[in-house]
Amino acid sequence: MPFRQRFSGATLLFSGRVLVVHEAGATRALLRDLLAGAGFEIDVVESTYAAMARFVDAASDLVILGLAQLDEAELALIDALKAETKPPRVLVTFPSPRRDVAVRALKRGADSYLLEPFYADELVALARSLTEAGREAKSGASVTHLAEEVAHAINNPLQVMRLLLDKERVTKRELTREIPDNLERIEAVVRQLQEFGATARPVLEPHDLWPIVQEVAKQEQVGCESADIGSARVDPSLLRTALANLFSGMRRRCPKGTELLARLERDRDFAAVKLMVPRESLRDIDATALLDAVFTVAPDRSVLPGLAGTRALLEAMNGTLDIEQHGNQLIFIARVPLAHP
Repeated sequence: MPFRQRFSGATLLFSGRVLVVHEAGATRALLRDLLAGAGFEIDVVESTYAAMARFVDAASDLVILGLAQLDEAELALIDALKAETKPPRVLVTFPSPRRDVAVRALKRGADSYLLEPFYADELVALARSLTEAGREAKSGASVTHLAEEVAHAINNPLQVMRLLLDKERVTKRELTREIPDNLERIEAVVRQLQEFGATARPVLEPHDLWPIVQEVAKQEQVGCESADIGSARVDPSLLRTALANLFSGMRRRCPKGTELLARLERDRDFAAVKLMVPRESLRDIDATALLDAVFTVAPDRSVLPGLAGTRALLEAMNGTLDIEQHGNQLIFIARVPLAHP
């Protein structure tokens, strides 16, 4: 297959096990070499039957399924993988003219797609985001990783609609049935979030925030400073979750070794936890998009979870989440009301 080399920078090591299923030997070798060079453990097979046997023998975090055309055996593989107790993320790759293939795979449960030919860093970025989101969803508390699961649940129907609208010719059936069906899937996620908010109301009481900020900063390897601000009205559990999501999310997106600093300050009638992030560390990311549930890193098209969960938790405590840029720094500001303004 043609391959456009655009891999730049030093090799990064990411943890995760990937199973590559592709009938083309040259493509299997290419995927194996690229992902192994990025630190993944790789299994490579050429058929759906061999893929399921290998997965049963050694479960993977991510399955990459190359599709020139989609037959029932390949759809059945996606079904079987998603029925596992700990289902992997599934990434399908396909030649650019065959968008209908990706639509069918996504509707059966695949998590994302990639057009062939692809860039090396495009593949690695997407593999990294899928394995991290899948691993955190399996190991973390439901509230802690709410943003990641929202991103996953909403992005799948978004990708189906994007593929349909990118086709040269869209049929009337696709416009009148497929688009509304996928909008309904997104609306269902929104309804579930509304129900979650209604049943998980926080208990707001005065608390000293400095020990909480210190605890989360230490856990996420972030430096921290504090001014004397008094107590704030918060739910300590929700605040820890919101700050952990914010700190860990930025830590994952920044290059290894980037120094992050959190400051606890008074901001009028609010206590403000400000996370200082060097702008150059997030140079490929639209900062404003981080406040949404889902955003795409152009030109890689790799879908990553935003900060919607963090924002929702702060708003549940009558707080806010904002992003400002001062000079060469991005400042993520989590505000909660002071107990005694």
